[in-house]
Amino acid sequence: MDRKVYGLITNELLTVLPQEWKQVIFYGELTEGGFSFDYYVNIEGDLFTQCFKLEEVDRGDILNTFRKIYCIILPLWKSLDKGKQWSNFTFILNRSGVFKAEFDYTNLQENAYAYYQKWRERYLK
Repeated sequence: MDRKVYGLITNELLTVLPQEWKQVIFYGELTEGGFSFDYYVNIEGDLFTQCFKLEEVDRGDILNTFRKIYCIILPLWKSLDKGKQWSNFTFILNRSGVFKAEFDYTNLQENAYAYYQKWRERYLK
């Protein structure tokens, strides 16, 4: 993905972040038939709060943001050859604007939940 796409994703995430956020870690899974997104926000210390547990953010707004992000990345994902389509990606954004994106190609059809648990252990420690 190019910088423009990361900018679009950032703009969408900014609409569903609490004012005091320091860092956001976004997780996205994409398959031919759908998607699963989640994000975690660091507000203070080393603790991250899952998006749906943020009191000041509306659940409907989060779901709408997820749909918008899906519409941003789906055409790019579909343009990749089948063997080069990633199964999930992680987007880490700091309040200063510094970001990092990582892509993974693990087949998640067999045990997506176990993979997600390992992802959480890695990124949210």
